[in-house]
Amino acid sequence: MSMHDDLLYAFELEMSKAKEAFHSTKLDLSFKHLERAHVLGQMNVIAHTRAHIWMFKVALKRKDFAEMFAQSIRIPSGIVGSFLGVVPLGNTGGGNVSAIKPMDISEDLRSPLEYSATMEEKMNRNAQYFLRFALAACFLSAVADRVGLWGNAGEPGVVWGNMKAFLDYTHLLLPWMPRALSDVCGYIVTFLEVILSVFLLIGFRLKESSLASFFLLLSFILSMSISFGVKSSLDYSVITAAAGAFLLFSINLEKRG
Repeated sequence: MSMHDDLLYAFELEMSKAKEAFHSTKLDLSFKHLERAHVLGQMNVIAHTRAHIWMFKVALKRKDFAEMFAQSIRIPSGIVGSFLGVVPLGNTGGGNVSAIKPMDISEDLRSPLEYSATMEEKMNRNAQYFLRFALAACFLSAVADRVGLWGNAGEPGVVWGNMKAFLDYTHLLLPWMPRALSDVCGYIVTFLEVILSVFLLIGFRLKESSLASFFLLLSFILSMSISFGVKSSLDYSVITAAAGAFLLFSINLEKRG
C-alpha cells in the first residue's frame, strides 16, 4: 500500500530521529524511534523493510545476536506480510515481542495511521487476485493440454494431448448427443475457457465473467457426474473451482449491487 502524506511524514520523522540517535550512539533511543516507525510503516513493503533493516543495524552495533537473528527473520517475513496485507497492527517489530501479536497503538501515532486501505480490504483484494489467477490458470492449462502444449497423448501427466482426444472425451460426457453436435460443444467449451481466462486475468466485467465461469464449471460437474460418477468431479477439483467462481461472483455482486 502507498503511504499518504501525513503517514509518510510521520514515518520519515521517526526514521530521522532514529538515525540521529544511532549516530550519537544513543542506541536505546534509536531503537525506540524505530519501533514507532515500524508501527507507522508496517503496511508498506519498503517502509516496513527499512525499519527492520535499521533495527538490525542497531542490534549489530549493540552486538545483540538474539536481536540480529530476530531481525534477519523479520526482514523477509515482513516483506511478505506487507505485500499480502497480513501484519499485526501496532506491533513494534523488535525481537522482544511476538512477530504476530497485535499491540495497542499510542495516541500520538493513531492520527497518521488512517490508512487509505485497511488491512482487511487489502487481504480481500489480494485474495480475489489469487482466485482470478487460479481459475484462469485452470482453464488455460486444460486448453494447453488439448493443443499438445503439455505433451503428446499418452505421455505422463497429459490427459488428452490433442484436440481429437478431447473431442472423444466430450462425446463420452455427452453420449446422448450426435457426434457432430458433441464436437461443436467441445470447441465452444474450449473457446469459452480461453475468453473467460482473459476476462478473469484483466478484470473485465468480473461479475459476468465469474458467473459464466461458474455455470461452465457446473456443466462440467453435471456431465462428469452423470457419465462417470460424482467421484470424477471431486478428483479433478471441479467442484472446488466452481465454488471459487461463485464466490468471486458473490463478492463482485456485493460491490456493484
